[in-house]
Amino acid sequence: MKTIKLYFFTLFTIFAFQQKIFAEISENIFSVKKVDIKISDIITIDSTAKWYLDFERLKSSVVYSKKIISMGLYGGMVCINPKNMVVDSVFTKKINTDFYSDIICRQDTLFAEKFGEVFYLNPDTIWTKYNLKLPVKLFEILYEDDHYIFYPSDFGEWGSYLFIYDKYLQCTKGLRVSDCPQAVIKQKDKYIISGGSWGGVVSSELYSLKDLDKLKVLVEGNSTASLEKLKKLWVRWVGSEELDYSYSQNFIQSLKLFDSGTSSSIFKQDSTLYLLKQKLYSTQCASAINLNSDKQIKLDSTNFKYLNTAHQFGKNTIISCTNIKSCFLFINSDTIYNISYSTNKSWAREKEFSSNINYFFAIRGDTIKSNFITKYNYDNSNNRHVISLIYDFNKNTKISYLINGYDYSNADFYIIQNGIKHNLKIKSKYNFLGYCFKYHGNDFLYFQNSGNVEHKYGLIEILDINRFIHNYSY
Repeated sequence: MKTIKLYFFTLFTIFAFQQKIFAEISENIFSVKKVDIKISDIITIDSTAKWYLDFERLKSSVVYSKKIISMGLYGGMVCINPKNMVVDSVFTKKINTDFYSDIICRQDTLFAEKFGEVFYLNPDTIWTKYNLKLPVKLFEILYEDDHYIFYPSDFGEWGSYLFIYDKYLQCTKGLRVSDCPQAVIKQKDKYIISGGSWGGVVSSELYSLKDLDKLKVLVEGNSTASLEKLKKLWVRWVGSEELDYSYSQNFIQSLKLFDSGTSSSIFKQDSTLYLLKQKLYSTQCASAINLNSDKQIKLDSTNFKYLNTAHQFGKNTIISCTNIKSCFLFINSDTIYNISYSTNKSWAREKEFSSNINYFFAIRGDTIKSNFITKYNYDNSNNRHVISLIYDFNKNTKISYLINGYDYSNADFYIIQNGIKHNLKIKSKYNFLGYCFKYHGNDFLYFQNSGNVEHKYGLIEILDINRFIHNYSY
């Protein structure tokens, strides 16, 4: 009898030891690999223009059709094969056919934005206009299932809104939260959200949502009128009768609260939830927390700086990061790839290029000739300033850029050729024409950003002015 007891005790001890070893191994499953990928930063669009891209700062990265696609700050894409981390130059060329300036992968379909319109990549790898419109910020969707679509509006130190579109009821609900939602994961019928700190001002939090069916409706329907009402909520900076903070707290259950200056993103590997967190303004390494066991995993010698939005693509996760140089994390099984891009520096681009354009061309031994004439007037009848910018391409063609009251979003931007006015499509709310100049006999347009949001276009070299007018005017 004693022998039998000893035998079972020994088996139990071995089993417990194995379980302990397995638990320890499972808590240290992630290895981190830093990958820098050499890419080209110039694309030619239809023999009409050259587009000089900025991949030192990234707008977004997605997984589509077993490929990783990243977009530079001003637009333009690069495709890499995650198996060998090498650029897929053929697919990259196929998708860079125009000035696409935002991307998202939604329900296994790749969407892109161009001049305020949405396109999707069809099975023949051709961009096709997408006419079905939902009252959501398409390119900021964090999570979507059969019932809800989640997306945020970030107002910095004033907090953020988390909008929830109910597909069943065709209405939009919302919550006011202190930090910007970075990721949404569904686990056992609960929606779990991780929020990121804004500049170290507020703490970041991990929380779940409850009683979403009882959350009051902000906007009914998905009509054009509904969308216009929502747009006002998307840009509201301080205070809101519709989204009261104390009311929102009734639907939030706090799970973890981190110190001020902590950025975090949640992701799922198989059935296990992990929280990746990083202390800002610190030399501390990033760490991951297994939320199933609440055990912390140290990621040695790794500092991701600001962890931003996280998106789940099947078994893969992409988390965007902001450092001195932008990068993103591609999480596949037990490996976290810390990916960044470097270019051949084939053109003169620096961080302060927009304000020191003459200087940076000068240090290369080059010269530029600028015919950009700026005139400032005051419109007494409308009580506002009027800025008129005129640039001569040649004797018959010039650009005119009329800005009313310093409002670049409503600027009148057009080319006049042989006395005929052509309004240009290349403009947006936060991007304005900062410079026009000649360089090596060619004409350049340089677009600046007025709000550090929704960057578009950057530097464009016009190769054929007639084709440019034909393709990009209305």
